[in-house]
Amino acid sequence: MHAFSRGERALIENAYWILTPAVLIFAAGARRLDNTVRLLITVLAMALVGGLAGMTKSGGADNYLLEAFVAGSTLLQIAIFTAPGRLTSLVVLLGCIQPAIQLAAEPAGPLYPHTSLTVGVATAAEYADAVALRERLRPLKKPIFTTDEIFALPWYSTDNHAPALLVDPEFHDAMRGTYQNGGIEDMLRRGEIPTVMLRADDFQYLNSLNSNYKKIGEARHAEEVSSQAPWVIYGFDPPPSR
Repeated sequence: MHAFSRGERALIENAYWILTPAVLIFAAGARRLDNTVRLLITVLAMALVGGLAGMTKSGGADNYLLEAFVAGSTLLQIAIFTAPGRLTSLVVLLGCIQPAIQLAAEPAGPLYPHTSLTVGVATAAEYADAVALRERLRPLKKPIFTTDEIFALPWYSTDNHAPALLVDPEFHDAMRGTYQNGGIEDMLRRGEIPTVMLRADDFQYLNSLNSNYKKIGEARHAEEVSSQAPWVIYGFDPPPSR
Protein backbone atom coordinates (compact mmCIF):
# COMPACT_ATOMS: atom_id res chain seq x y z
CA MET A 1 0.00 0.00 0.00
CA HIS A 2 2.92 2.32 0.65
CA ALA A 3 3.81 2.31 -3.05
CA PHE A 4 0.88 4.71 -3.46
CA SER A 5 1.11 8.48 -3.11
CA ARG A 6 -0.10 10.22 0.06
CA GLY A 7 -3.42 11.17 -1.54
CA GLU A 8 -4.02 7.73 -3.05
CA ARG A 9 -3.24 6.08 0.28
CA ALA A 10 -5.67 8.41 2.06
CA LEU A 11 -8.43 7.48 -0.40
CA ILE A 12 -7.79 3.77 0.11
CA GLU A 13 -7.70 4.03 3.90
CA ASN A 14 -10.89 6.12 3.98
CA ALA A 15 -12.78 4.46 1.15
CA TYR A 16 -15.44 3.19 3.55
CA TRP A 17 -17.03 6.54 4.40
CA ILE A 18 -16.30 8.02 0.96
CA LEU A 19 -17.93 5.32 -1.18
CA THR A 20 -20.43 3.61 1.10
CA PRO A 21 -22.86 6.54 1.50
CA ALA A 22 -23.15 6.96 -2.25
CA VAL A 23 -23.63 3.22 -2.82
CA LEU A 24 -26.34 2.93 -0.18
CA ILE A 25 -28.21 6.10 -1.09
CA PHE A 26 -28.26 5.43 -4.81
CA ALA A 27 -29.31 1.84 -4.12
CA ALA A 28 -32.34 3.30 -2.36
CA GLY A 29 -33.23 5.28 -5.47
CA ALA A 30 -31.45 8.41 -6.62
CA ARG A 31 -34.71 10.04 -7.66
CA ARG A 32 -35.99 9.91 -4.07
CA LEU A 33 -33.06 11.83 -2.63
CA ASP A 34 -34.16 14.93 -0.77
CA ASN A 35 -32.40 18.28 -0.94
CA THR A 36 -30.47 17.71 2.30
CA VAL A 37 -28.91 14.52 0.99
CA ARG A 38 -28.10 16.14 -2.35
CA LEU A 39 -26.44 19.03 -0.53
CA LEU A 40 -24.37 16.66 1.62
CA ILE A 41 -23.24 14.74 -1.45
CA THR A 42 -22.14 18.02 -3.05
CA VAL A 43 -20.28 19.02 0.12
CA LEU A 44 -18.61 15.59 0.26
CA ALA A 45 -17.43 15.86 -3.35
CA MET A 46 -16.15 19.43 -3.02
CA ALA A 47 -14.47 18.81 0.35
CA LEU A 48 -12.83 15.68 -0.99
CA VAL A 49 -11.38 17.48 -4.00
CA GLY A 50 -10.25 20.45 -1.87
CA GLY A 51 -8.80 18.19 0.82
CA LEU A 52 -6.79 16.13 -1.66
CA ALA A 53 -5.49 19.36 -3.22
CA GLY A 54 -4.46 20.60 0.24
CA MET A 55 -2.58 17.38 0.92
CA THR A 56 -0.23 18.09 -1.98
CA LYS A 57 1.42 21.02 -0.20
CA SER A 58 4.43 20.65 2.06
CA GLY A 59 3.39 19.30 5.45
CA GLY A 60 -0.12 18.37 4.26
CA ALA A 61 -1.73 15.26 5.75
CA ASP A 62 -5.12 13.56 5.75
CA ASN A 63 -6.44 16.02 8.35
CA TYR A 64 -7.38 18.05 5.26
CA LEU A 65 -10.13 15.48 4.71
CA LEU A 66 -11.95 16.40 7.94
CA GLU A 67 -14.82 18.23 6.22
CA ALA A 68 -15.25 15.38 3.75
CA PHE A 69 -15.24 12.91 6.66
CA VAL A 70 -18.00 14.84 8.47
CA ALA A 71 -20.15 14.98 5.34
CA GLY A 72 -19.51 11.33 4.48
CA SER A 73 -20.18 10.11 8.02
CA THR A 74 -23.47 12.04 8.14
CA LEU A 75 -24.49 10.57 4.80
CA LEU A 76 -23.60 7.10 6.04
CA GLN A 77 -25.90 7.43 9.03
CA ILE A 78 -28.72 8.63 6.78
CA ALA A 79 -28.08 5.84 4.29
CA ILE A 80 -28.30 3.06 6.87
CA PHE A 81 -31.90 4.05 7.61
CA THR A 82 -32.70 4.88 3.99
CA ALA A 83 -31.74 1.53 2.46
CA PRO A 84 -32.19 -1.32 4.98
CA GLY A 85 -31.44 -4.82 3.80
CA ARG A 86 -28.55 -7.17 3.01
CA LEU A 87 -26.41 -4.41 1.55
CA THR A 88 -26.78 -2.36 4.72
CA SER A 89 -25.89 -5.37 6.87
CA LEU A 90 -22.77 -5.93 4.75
CA VAL A 91 -21.79 -2.28 5.10
CA VAL A 92 -22.20 -2.37 8.90
CA LEU A 93 -20.01 -5.50 9.00
CA LEU A 94 -17.39 -3.76 6.87
CA GLY A 95 -17.53 -0.80 9.25
CA CYS A 96 -16.63 -3.11 12.13
CA ILE A 97 -13.41 -4.19 10.43
CA GLN A 98 -12.54 -0.75 8.99
CA PRO A 99 -10.32 0.22 11.97
CA ALA A 100 -8.26 -2.92 11.34
CA ILE A 101 -7.85 -1.88 7.69
CA GLN A 102 -6.62 1.54 8.73
CA LEU A 103 -4.20 0.06 11.26
CA ALA A 104 -2.85 -2.25 8.57
CA ALA A 105 -1.99 0.87 6.57
CA GLU A 106 0.61 1.87 9.18
CA PRO A 107 4.20 1.52 7.93
CA ALA A 108 5.68 -1.91 8.46
CA GLY A 109 9.12 -3.30 7.87
CA PRO A 110 12.04 -5.14 9.48
CA LEU A 111 12.31 -2.54 12.26
CA TYR A 112 8.56 -2.27 12.88
CA PRO A 113 6.96 -5.65 12.21
CA HIS A 114 3.22 -6.07 12.63
CA THR A 115 1.81 -9.08 14.46
CA SER A 116 -1.70 -10.45 14.72
CA LEU A 117 -2.34 -8.38 17.86
CA THR A 118 -0.14 -5.29 17.54
CA VAL A 119 0.92 -2.66 15.03
CA GLY A 120 4.62 -1.95 15.27
CA VAL A 121 5.55 1.72 15.53
CA ALA A 122 8.92 1.52 17.33
CA THR A 123 11.49 -1.00 18.47
CA ALA A 124 11.89 -1.77 22.15
CA ALA A 125 15.21 0.09 22.12
CA GLU A 126 13.65 3.20 20.56
CA TYR A 127 10.86 3.15 23.11
CA ALA A 128 13.40 2.89 25.92
CA ASP A 129 15.32 5.84 24.44
CA ALA A 130 12.13 7.92 24.35
CA VAL A 131 11.33 7.11 27.98
CA ALA A 132 14.89 8.00 29.02
CA LEU A 133 14.65 11.32 27.15
CA ARG A 134 11.31 12.10 28.81
CA GLU A 135 12.90 11.61 32.22
CA ARG A 136 15.92 13.66 31.17
CA LEU A 137 13.68 16.60 30.22
CA ARG A 138 11.39 16.38 33.24
CA PRO A 139 13.52 18.46 35.71
CA LEU A 140 14.62 21.07 33.17
CA LYS A 141 13.23 24.60 33.13
CA LYS A 142 10.09 25.06 31.05
CA PRO A 143 9.03 25.89 28.43
CA ILE A 144 11.16 23.69 26.21
CA PHE A 145 11.44 24.54 22.54
CA THR A 146 12.11 21.61 20.23
CA THR A 147 11.40 20.61 16.65
CA ASP A 148 10.56 17.11 17.83
CA GLU A 149 6.82 16.62 17.28
CA ILE A 150 6.41 14.40 20.34
CA PHE A 151 8.34 16.31 22.98
CA ALA A 152 6.99 19.65 21.74
CA LEU A 153 3.57 18.60 23.06
CA PRO A 154 2.48 20.59 26.14
CA TRP A 155 2.58 17.70 28.59
CA TYR A 156 6.32 17.44 27.92
CA SER A 157 7.40 20.95 26.94
CA THR A 158 5.49 22.91 29.61
CA ASP A 159 4.50 20.27 32.19
CA ASN A 160 0.96 20.71 30.84
CA HIS A 161 0.79 24.35 31.85
CA ALA A 162 -0.06 27.34 29.69
CA PRO A 163 1.35 28.88 27.64
CA ALA A 164 2.63 26.04 25.47
CA LEU A 165 5.32 26.68 22.87
CA LEU A 166 4.33 24.42 20.00
CA VAL A 167 5.65 25.41 16.59
CA ASP A 168 4.73 23.89 13.24
CA PRO A 169 8.06 24.12 11.37
CA GLU A 170 6.37 24.08 7.95
CA PHE A 171 4.00 26.92 8.86
CA HIS A 172 6.76 28.83 10.64
CA ASP A 173 8.97 28.68 7.54
CA ALA A 174 6.12 29.82 5.30
CA MET A 175 5.39 32.83 7.52
CA ARG A 176 8.99 33.77 8.20
CA GLY A 177 9.50 37.52 8.33
CA THR A 178 5.91 38.33 9.29
CA TYR A 179 6.08 37.62 13.02
CA GLN A 180 5.94 40.32 15.63
CA ASN A 181 9.29 40.62 17.45
CA GLY A 182 10.96 38.18 15.08
CA GLY A 183 9.31 34.87 15.99
CA ILE A 184 11.18 31.93 17.50
CA GLU A 185 14.58 32.95 16.15
CA ASP A 186 14.55 36.30 17.91
CA MET A 187 13.25 34.69 21.11
CA LEU A 188 16.31 32.44 20.98
CA ARG A 189 18.60 35.40 20.29
CA ARG A 190 17.17 37.17 23.34
CA GLY A 191 17.41 34.05 25.49
CA GLU A 192 13.69 34.05 26.31
CA ILE A 193 13.33 30.26 26.17
CA PRO A 194 15.09 28.52 29.09
CA THR A 195 15.56 25.09 27.48
CA VAL A 196 16.04 24.15 23.84
CA MET A 197 16.32 20.71 22.27
CA LEU A 198 17.42 20.68 18.63
CA ARG A 199 18.88 18.19 16.25
CA ALA A 200 22.43 18.81 15.13
CA ASP A 201 21.14 19.73 11.66
CA ASP A 202 18.44 22.23 12.79
CA PHE A 203 20.64 25.03 11.51
CA GLN A 204 17.94 27.70 11.22
CA TYR A 205 17.43 27.62 15.00
CA LEU A 206 20.97 26.68 16.04
CA ASN A 207 22.31 29.75 14.27
CA SER A 208 19.93 31.91 16.33
CA LEU A 209 20.99 30.65 19.76
CA ASN A 210 22.14 33.31 22.21
CA SER A 211 25.77 32.80 23.23
CA ASN A 212 24.59 32.10 26.78
CA TYR A 213 22.91 28.85 25.77
CA LYS A 214 25.10 26.03 27.03
CA LYS A 215 25.01 22.45 25.88
CA ILE A 216 23.82 20.25 28.76
CA GLY A 217 23.34 16.93 27.05
CA GLU A 218 22.62 14.78 24.00
CA ALA A 219 19.92 12.22 23.36
CA ARG A 220 18.85 9.67 20.79
CA HIS A 221 15.19 9.64 19.88
CA ALA A 222 13.96 8.17 16.60
CA GLU A 223 10.99 10.46 16.10
CA GLU A 224 12.14 10.66 12.50
CA VAL A 225 13.78 7.43 11.45
CA SER A 226 15.28 9.04 8.34
CA SER A 227 17.59 11.24 10.42
CA GLN A 228 20.44 9.85 12.49
CA ALA A 229 21.52 13.21 13.91
CA PRO A 230 21.36 13.27 17.73
CA TRP A 231 19.23 15.68 19.70
CA VAL A 232 21.25 18.28 21.59
CA ILE A 233 19.83 19.89 24.74
CA TYR A 234 20.75 23.46 25.62
CA GLY A 235 20.03 25.41 28.77
CA PHE A 236 20.08 29.19 29.00
CA ASP A 237 22.67 30.38 31.50
CA PRO A 238 22.06 34.12 31.93
CA PRO A 239 25.11 36.30 32.53
CA PRO A 240 25.61 37.48 36.12
CA SER A 241 23.79 40.68 36.91
CA ARG A 242 25.94 43.75 37.58
